[in-house]
Amino acid sequence: MTWTIWWGAIVLVTPVLGKAWCYVCPWDAIAGWIQRPAWRPTAPGRGLRLRWPKRLRHIWWTVALFTLLTGIEAGLSLDRTPRGTAAVGIAMLLVTIGFALVFERRAFCRYVCPPGNVTGLFALCGAVEVRTMDAEVCMACRTKDCYHGNQWGVGCPTDLFPASFTENTFCINCLECVKTCPMDVMSVRARPFGADLVEHRDPRLDEAVLALFVLAFTFAGALRARPAGEWLSPGTPAGGWLASGGAIFGAAAAVGAVFAGAVALARPGGPERTRFWPAVTRLAYGLLPLALLFTLAHHLGTLGREGASLGPSLRHPLGGPAEGAAGPPAPLFSPLALWLAAILLVAAGAAWSARATERQARALALRRLPLAAAIVLFALAALWVLTP
Repeated sequence: MTWTIWWGAIVLVTPVLGKAWCYVCPWDAIAGWIQRPAWRPTAPGRGLRLRWPKRLRHIWWTVALFTLLTGIEAGLSLDRTPRGTAAVGIAMLLVTIGFALVFERRAFCRYVCPPGNVTGLFALCGAVEVRTMDAEVCMACRTKDCYHGNQWGVGCPTDLFPASFTENTFCINCLECVKTCPMDVMSVRARPFGADLVEHRDPRLDEAVLALFVLAFTFAGALRARPAGEWLSPGTPAGGWLASGGAIFGAAAAVGAVFAGAVALARPGGPERTRFWPAVTRLAYGLLPLALLFTLAHHLGTLGREGASLGPSLRHPLGGPAEGAAGPPAPLFSPLALWLAAILLVAAGAAWSARATERQARALALRRLPLAAAIVLFALAALWVLTP
């Protein structure tokens, strides 16, 4: 329910609805109700309401917590442990409540939360955006109700000024800016898939590293799901931590080394040579379509193999008489159908990433062949780990 249905559904809806999960997140909802009662939506709210420190306004916290949670999930086999999964969920809720009572404007969601920031990166590939129709009107507005709020709403909960943000990374599509805008210039509109990848104006190293980690950790998770990957979950806890940690950090090192090598080979010589780290930071966003569709293929495969147990799980979500007699889950789809779906998804992701990377490489005056070779290598590795 959690590790396959929930996470797979988030990945599935993000390209269409962006960070829709953040809008309905139960952790943030409960924390918000505690901080500001639902019957007083425009009240200042409880707690200290401190501003998040400027020097900490990055998502390295997300990278660290995402790595930790991935290691815990694999080391303790949380995808097979309801109690462990519940413990992680309760811990996330308590941390969210603590942040809500200390800091204002969803600081945890923007700077720390792994699901929120991973889906924020995937939302760059999305086909929906909330934007102003006239930035000059927004800049001339004196009240800035879209940010501060008014009688119609609370203003932007993620500390964004709608006239200035240009990417979907932190926008949760809550429409508070649409409700509170006195000039009626905020709108929800469709756009081509991946528009932010083509014209990304603010590339950041922390986001680039998170994009690489998402791809790497999907490799580790898909490898663990293979029958030959049972060695990643040995019987002893110490062995489980050692094997899963080695797989996670090994995948991260491999993905990072291949990508860094491709960027190094793509840089031409001469005085106009592009600097290495800015090139890595900007080009890493091009891997997001492959990471998105690879993740979707991985969860689709797990759902196809175990989806027949969804009905009993929904009938007995807290366990019950059928729990002991459930037996091994029956597959929903044949291995051949899952394999063909994986081929289509990974091939589409590789082609999409190659196109996005090619545009960025052209803007940076880089060679395209090494970057294309790295994407092909990632795609072939993804197909290998997804092979039934």
